[in-house]
Amino acid sequence: MQVVEEYIELTIQSNIELQENNPATFYKTMEWRDKAMLENLLWLAHEVYPNEKFIVWAHNDHIRKAHSKVMGSPYPVKMLGELLPEEEKKLSYVIRLYMGGGELSTNDRMVLPVSPLEKGSIEDILSAVNTAYTFIDMRYCQNERGNSWMFEPRLAYSWGIIPESFVPREQYDVLLLIDQASPPTYIE
Repeated sequence: MQVVEEYIELTIQSNIELQENNPATFYKTMEWRDKAMLENLLWLAHEVYPNEKFIVWAHNDHIRKAHSKVMGSPYPVKMLGELLPEEEKKLSYVIRLYMGGGELSTNDRMVLPVSPLEKGSIEDILSAVNTAYTFIDMRYCQNERGNSWMFEPRLAYSWGIIPESFVPREQYDVLLLIDQASPPTYIE
């Protein structure tokens, strides 16, 4: 019922304001949605699967641990990963998915090319391995010669197209690069 009474009303207002280039209510819808996702996740973890491990699959931006520290994000709100209580953060294993090239699809199904790799970006560093898939577990890494890039601000692309900067080790436990991405085949 809360979705009908609150979220839908916020979304309607957001759509009106976005036509006037005012994103304020849109940001409120994002906050509302991520708080709802958090409540649902905690309910699943504590009530439905209290003794189980399970996978939560969500967009990179929603699951990162400290979204408000990201420089250049178009979304100035706290998201699911940052809202997660510290105890649950310790139990989580957060994986960031990157695209080295290819094409992506936006939420409205528009197909766009993945932005070219920027020298020194996270995608550039991961693609240097020159494999179809690169998996880097940073969870227990210490800052040492050869991996200092994990502990300093680096450029990366949200959605494969939006430049932003953050410290990879503060946000994720694992980085996964798929060298060539392709848009989904939608079921009609």
